Order: sequence, then structure tokens, then C-alpha cells
Amino acid sequence: MKTPRSTRRQFLKATSAAALAGTTAWSGLGTLMAQGTPHRGRIFSQGFLFENEQRKGMTIAAIDPETGAWSRLPVNASTFDVSPDGQTIVFSRESALWNSDTGEQPNPGKIFSQDGIPVFSPDGRTLLVTVWKRSAADEQKMDTTVWKMAIDGTNATSLAELSGGRVSGCSPDGQWWAVMGPEYNVELLRADGKERRQLVKSGMHPDFSPDGKRLVYVRQWEGEIRTIDIDGANDKLLLQAPNLTHVLLARFSPDGKSVATILHDLQLGDDGKPHLTADAKVSHPRIGIIDVDSGELRVLAVPPQDGWEFAPANRLVWR
Repeated sequence: MKTPRSTRRQFLKATSAAALAGTTAWSGLGTLMAQGTPHRGRIFSQGFLFENEQRKGMTIAAIDPETGAWSRLPVNASTFDVSPDGQTIVFSRESALWNSDTGEQPNPGKIFSQDGIPVFSPDGRTLLVTVWKRSAADEQKMDTTVWKMAIDGTNATSLAELSGGRVSGCSPDGQWWAVMGPEYNVELLRADGKERRQLVKSGMHPDFSPDGKRLVYVRQWEGEIRTIDIDGANDKLLLQAPNLTHVLLARFSPDGKSVATILHDLQLGDDGKPHLTADAKVSHPRIGIIDVDSGELRVLAVPPQDGWEFAPANRLVWR
């Protein structure tokens, strides 16, 4: 295991030089972070990478939520989380969990012998990692185990009270975990394991607002983004996407004024049911940013960078 090195100084130096030169913080295929507005943070997402309209693979990009300027991170994974300070990324690769610096000197290191979906605690010191394994009783089913560990993978402990669920977010005070239950329902679990309660019977990928007073969650195939108070009151529709639009997940901005989502166009199959294709030229993956007060949707244009194009299509984190 390698401990990530801080590259804040190198990042500030590089982005300052880019600003003086009248350019964005982009260095072709380099790994400098996209420079985000301080109070708005940066959006991290995995997506498709294109050169001259030809798909060249996938990558994780850091994206400015105002301008759409982006840069590649030095790692690629469909399951990852970024620390609250934006300096460290934890991700799954080669059937294991790794951590890395998000700057131009990644210094990746393996921290846990199983892969899974990591979620940072608010202080950035602890991870909860949801791990899937095929059920011994029924090979058609997957069993989940949630592990709590330090950011370097030490002191890993399985949490029996979270068995069968997937941890999706943590409250700012560290007292509650947002959980997607086995029936695709939204639950809250106290961090000490003493209380677990259902908030929503049907919903996915819940996460907390920055003030900890409510959650945002999605109903993917219905195209809905909703918010609900942590006591279960005020379950409200924030966005109804157009017909045949898939809503992957939703995350609050650091200032709580906006919610970001990833939208895909659906296609009707021969069975008359909507289907989601992996072809970005058909599904047109894009980031939408919703104003929490007005509900207004803005599609974030992600412009080409030095002949390369990025189409955000998977996991999304706003730090």
C-alpha cells in the first residue's frame, strides 16, 4: 500500500500558470485537475473518451461545473469515491481496492484485497465499502457485505447490520449512513448500528445534502430525481426528465444550491420496453445540473480538449 501524496502545491502552480497563459488547466493527456470554482467544487465522473470521434476507452475526469472544462485523472474505474477535500480517490481495480492521489503524481497503492463500492466519511479518514459476491445458496443472486476500514485499508471490519444493503452516502455529522436496500429502497442507518429505518419504498443511490437535513435519490427508469427530509417528510419531485430519459444518480453540490445528474436517452426495444445502450452515440450521456430552488435544468456542455472528447456516463461525485 502506498500512501497518497498531496499535490495541492503542484496543482495550484500549474493552474496559475495556465490562467496567466489564458488557457484552462488542461495539458492534453496530462492528469492535472480541472480548475473548479472554489465554492462550487469539481465534478468527478467516469465516461467515454473519444479521439477524432473514435472511442478510445474510458477514463475518470475532473470537470468544472460552470465551464465544463475537464482533465483526466490518472486512474480509471467504474466504482470510486473522492475524499471530501478532493485530494484522494479510492477505486476498484484488478479485483482489489486501491487509493491514489488525484493530482499529476498519482502514487497508487492497493489497500484491500476485495473490490467494491467505496464511500468516504465526512472527515475523510474512514471508508465504508460494499462488496458483492455470488451467493453460495443461489448462483443467480449476489450477496453483499459492507466493510468499514481506515483510508489505507487497515482495521477492516465487516458490519453485519448492513448485510444485504449498499452504502451510498454519509451525513455531514457522521451519525447516519444512507443505504440502498436489497429491494431498491432507501434506508437510513445510524453509524452505531442501533437504528435502521426505511424512508422510501422505491428509490436508488441516496445521498445527503451538505446541511444533512435531506436526501436526494433517483427513480432511474421513471426519470425522476427526488428529495426527502431525513425524518421521511416532504418527499418532493425535484426533476421529471423527458420521456425515455434514464436518470443514473444525483448528487448535491458542496454549497447545496445545485444537484448534478447523469442523463441517458433510452431506446424502445422489440419488446416495446425502454432499453439503455452502452453506445454513447445513441444514449448521448450528459451531465445535467438542477437549481434546487427553481428546479431549472442546465445541461453542462463538456467541450473538446486538444482533439479529445469526454462523455460522462457512469459514477458521479461532486467535491
